[in-house]
Amino acid sequence: MRWMASALVFALVAMVATPGLAQGIQADRIENILTRMEELEMFGGSLSRIADEVVPMYAPEVGVFFYVGTNWMTSAQDVDRAIRRALRLFLPSLESFRDDERVTVIAQPSFGGGWQLVYILQKNHYDQPEQWITYYNEWGPAW
Repeated sequence: MRWMASALVFALVAMVATPGLAQGIQADRIENILTRMEELEMFGGSLSRIADEVVPMYAPEVGVFFYVGTNWMTSAQDVDRAIRRALRLFLPSLESFRDDERVTVIAQPSFGGGWQLVYILQKNHYDQPEQWITYYNEWGPAW
């Protein structure tokens, strides 16, 4: 069981909707985010620079939180690639979210090699816990 826990390394990007989100995020701003990410050569510790600098520049209505777990199996390049691909999947969908929705993007290494990317839409309510309402992988909805 312990080896499974250490093998489940993941990069987590949680974006929380705020009131301005209803106005949507323009495609050019999304492209600017991705371009700036590449300019920063996002490896390991640079993730905090993305959270602090890049996304607020182009998407101030979105709060961005990064959590990166690593172990001996995970290189900085793996984390870089996983976060970048997860954001490419996720950012174009932002404008369809409402203020009470939160999206968590997870990229984790698959045991067969490569990365398995998913994103889960979670809806927040005061009277009930978060509920998973959609699950996607690279090929579309999984359920």
